[in-house]
Amino acid sequence: MFELYALDAMVNVAPTGMSPPLTRREVMAAMAAHIRGKGVLVGLYKRPAP
Repeated sequence: MFELYALDAMVNVAPTGMSPPLTRREVMAAMAAHIRGKGVLVGLYKRPAP
């Protein structure tokens, strides 16, 4: 799943060295007041039968 956000300002988040879920939370909090639009792409993958 890919999420694309349209923001009205640049957002800078300092590197924290935290786990991906905690880093995502920091980025989403920094973007919260600047989101003007969002798009989501969900892709499905299936391995071919052997």
